[in-house]
Amino acid sequence: MTIHRQSAPEGLPVRRRGTVRAPFHEELGNNLTVGAYFAEVEVGTPGQKMTLHIDTGSTDVWLLSKSADLCNLSVLQALYGQCKDTFDRSTSSTYETLSTNDFKIRYMDGSGAEGDFFLDHINVGGLNVSEVQMGLAKKATSSWGMLGIGYNTNSVSREIYPSIVDQMYNQGLIGIKAYSLYLNDLEAKSGTILFGGIDTEKFTGTLKSIPVLPEEEYGYITHFNVSLTSLATTSDVSGNSNNFIPPSGVPVILDSGTTYTYLPREVTAPLFSRLNAVDRSLSFSNPIVYVDCALLDTDPNLFIEYQFDGPDGPKIKVSIADIVFNDIQPYVDSGALATPSLPFPKNRACSLGIMTSQTGDVHLLGDTFLRSAYVVYDLSNDRVALAQSYMNATGSNIIEIARNASGVPLATGQLEVVPTGVPKAKENGATKETFSMGGLVSLGLLAAIML
Repeated sequence: MTIHRQSAPEGLPVRRRGTVRAPFHEELGNNLTVGAYFAEVEVGTPGQKMTLHIDTGSTDVWLLSKSADLCNLSVLQALYGQCKDTFDRSTSSTYETLSTNDFKIRYMDGSGAEGDFFLDHINVGGLNVSEVQMGLAKKATSSWGMLGIGYNTNSVSREIYPSIVDQMYNQGLIGIKAYSLYLNDLEAKSGTILFGGIDTEKFTGTLKSIPVLPEEEYGYITHFNVSLTSLATTSDVSGNSNNFIPPSGVPVILDSGTTYTYLPREVTAPLFSRLNAVDRSLSFSNPIVYVDCALLDTDPNLFIEYQFDGPDGPKIKVSIADIVFNDIQPYVDSGALATPSLPFPKNRACSLGIMTSQTGDVHLLGDTFLRSAYVVYDLSNDRVALAQSYMNATGSNIIEIARNASGVPLATGQLEVVPTGVPKAKENGATKETFSMGGLVSLGLLAAIML
C-alpha cells in the first residue's frame, strides 16, 4: 500500500504522544514534524476502513465511534481537530460488546479516549485477524484511533487480554510475536511494518539484539524499555566527543507513538549546550527546544550517535539535520508564539526533535530517533534488534522468522554507505523473496503533514 501525505487541522505543531501506562507487511505514513505514522486497516463485517496511529508504546487498539462527542460537536473539533475516521458498530455483523464504559486511556500529551470494549475482526495488510479486543471511544480528545502493538501487559483493561499481535500468532498468521519497523527518511513517502519477519534491504550492517528491561516498580515487562549507555555528538563517522550518558546508563522506551525523543535533564543539558539550544521543554503552553535554523545547512557529518547495552551494543547515528524542524517561524512572526531570549536571530528560530523528559523516570525514543533505525520488536523473546536504517531503499529481501525461534536471526543488511554516513540505496534492484501468508504479514501506513 502506498503512503499518502495529508493536510491536517491548523494550529501550532502538535507534540505527540507517549502512553502513560509470510510477515504481515504494511506501509507507514510519515506525519512531518508531528511524526505520527498511520496504517489503513478494515474493521468489522463488512469491513469499515480505519486510519489508525501505529503505537509500539501501547497495547490497545481503539476506534472513534460514529457517535463520539468529538466527531459531532464543533466546539470540541475547534480544540482537538476533526475526526479522521469513525466506526459504526451497528453495521458490523461480527461486533460484540464486551463491557461498557470500561475503556479509558490517557496519553502523556493529555489526549485520550473513553468508551466500551468490544470484539470484532480486523483486516491488516489484506489478512483477517479475528476476535480482536478493541476499544470504541464515545468520548475523545484525539482525532484518530490507535493501533497499539506493544506488550499485552500494558493494556488499560482491568485484565490482560490477547493483543492484536498475540492473535496474529495464535491464529497462525505469523510464526513469532515479532515485527520489524522501518520508518524511512523524514521526507519519504513510504515506510513499512513487517510482522513475523525482517527485510535485509532496509538496514545496513548487522542486526544486534539486546534485552528488553522489566519495569523496576513491577518486576515484569510492560514497554520496549532498553538501556541507552552512550550518547555523543559526532563530527564524522568515526570520531566521538561529549558522551552525555551517566555510567549507569538510561532506560529508554522505543515508542513509535511518540513524536519526539525525551531524555533526562542530565543528558539534555550538556547536549543542548553543545547545540546552542534554548530548552523550554517543560513549558506548559508551548514546549519547544529552540535551535538555530542554520543547523539545517551546516556540516552534513554532524550526528548524534546512540549506543545501547554497553560498548558492544548496536549504534545508531541520527543526523542533526533530520531532527531540526523549520516549523515555528510563522508563529514567531505573527506573535502567536512568544519566544524567549535566543542566542541567534528570531527569524532563524527552529525547533529540535529532542526534549527534556516531562516525568523524572519515563524517557522515550520517539520517531525522531526511530526514523534512523531499523528496529525488530521481539515480544516472544523479550528482545529488540537494531541496525542503522537504509534510507530510501528500493528493493526488498524478506526473511521469515521461524515459528518459536529463540530470537531474531543474525542477518546482515546493505553494505554501501555514503561518506557522510547517511545510507543510500543500491543502484541495482534487490532480490525480492515471497512467502506464503502462513508466516508473514505486511501492513501499509499513511502519511499526514501537520504544519
